[in-house]
Amino acid sequence: MGKYAEFSQKVLENVGGLDNITFVAHCATRLRISYADGSKINEAAIKALPECAGIVKKANQLQIIIGPQVPDAYYDFLEVSGWKEGMNENAVNVPKEKKSILDLIADFFPPIFMPIMPALVVGGMVLAIRTLCVNYFGLDVSSGTAQLLTCFFNAGFEFLPIYIGYSYAQKLKLQPILGMFLGGCLVCSRYQSGVVTDFLGIPIEQVSYGSTIIPVILGTTLIYFLDKYLKKIIPNAVIYFVKPVVTMLIVVPVTFLWLGPLGTWLSTYIGYFVTFLMDTLGVFALPILCALCPYFVMFGVDKALSPLGIELLATLGYNNITAPQNFISNIGVGAVALAIAYSAVVRKDKVKRGMIVSTAITALCGVTEPAFYGSLISFKEALMGHAIGTVIGGFVGALFGLRTYISASCPGFLTFLSFINPETGSLQMVWYAAITAAVTVAACFIATSILIKRSESKKAIAG
Repeated sequence: MGKYAEFSQKVLENVGGLDNITFVAHCATRLRISYADGSKINEAAIKALPECAGIVKKANQLQIIIGPQVPDAYYDFLEVSGWKEGMNENAVNVPKEKKSILDLIADFFPPIFMPIMPALVVGGMVLAIRTLCVNYFGLDVSSGTAQLLTCFFNAGFEFLPIYIGYSYAQKLKLQPILGMFLGGCLVCSRYQSGVVTDFLGIPIEQVSYGSTIIPVILGTTLIYFLDKYLKKIIPNAVIYFVKPVVTMLIVVPVTFLWLGPLGTWLSTYIGYFVTFLMDTLGVFALPILCALCPYFVMFGVDKALSPLGIELLATLGYNNITAPQNFISNIGVGAVALAIAYSAVVRKDKVKRGMIVSTAITALCGVTEPAFYGSLISFKEALMGHAIGTVIGGFVGALFGLRTYISASCPGFLTFLSFINPETGSLQMVWYAAITAAVTVAACFIATSILIKRSESKKAIAG
């Protein structure tokens, strides 16, 4: 037994015992226990436990805040309680409250992304260190040191479909290895080499799925429904090996043929949309694109905009669309994460503050995935704050005619060199970028802080 054995025993007693538990999971800081009957939950007793830093009760789920040691508490709880996946599936849950789309999104993503946050944070922080050393301390970008540091980032982000497949399958109460297997197929080196051109004569589009999340989520959702159907028709004597084989023989080709390319098809229309905005809305186009940028990344369509940036540099000598958009959006994500961390300081929530500050730093340096998936997407106030702040920052940038003169990966505070005009050596755009960044940070931080405070006031009045 681990150090959380006694804690787990007391939690088990105060959630109504094993028969009242319908699901157990954990995120970065919280032990999440879903239950059938809320009247059996003794919140006061759980709050009084020394290992508990607070609790959050949402519909039919109790979230016990523990901190970074939550994985230890999770495994001890599984051992003490004897709970296993699939238990009490037919238990009647309490009615779920009606939620807005933003609330549903906020509840959907955290259980998927929180378990993989350490990999994203490590990859993002190390890439920020590499970018800093290359841009300002003379590290040769082709050196072994720089390449090894890049491997940290690749390990965290290029294999994201594998991580997402595992955690999402776990959320759906599937065998996690099946989601992981699907993710592995999407980033398999043989597919990426370009030799997988068709399946049974049906052409397969050549799409890069590294760092994407939507294709593996769609594919794993298909696994979920197919798994439920196959359980009903496959005899128990052969289900152990027949069901996963049949499942993946269907899901993998369907994902490559239709579900995965959805992002590519969407990218085509995103390209038309961007062109339309720039042609018709002038200075109002950049603010809109800045607010939408994180969702472009989420759906993997940001890659479709990369050729536009390359074409602008080749024809005009500067990029006044995709680079400023990414720069403002990334800094906005970092500022919103800082606002969330600040609200945690006000509430004396040291656990959340420490985790979010690190992701905010990586976002300000240009790597937004840890902050966006780990913080923003869990709070509708944060998503709204980012939209408000980046629209303001985008408008300022558009008025300045903000542009970059060289291509820079992960635009943020470490890529100001891209705003220097190489022909004249002028720093004018650097100053414009600094002003735009300051406005963006202030607007995002203030907007998010106000929205969070207003939301907490409403909850206090309602409670």
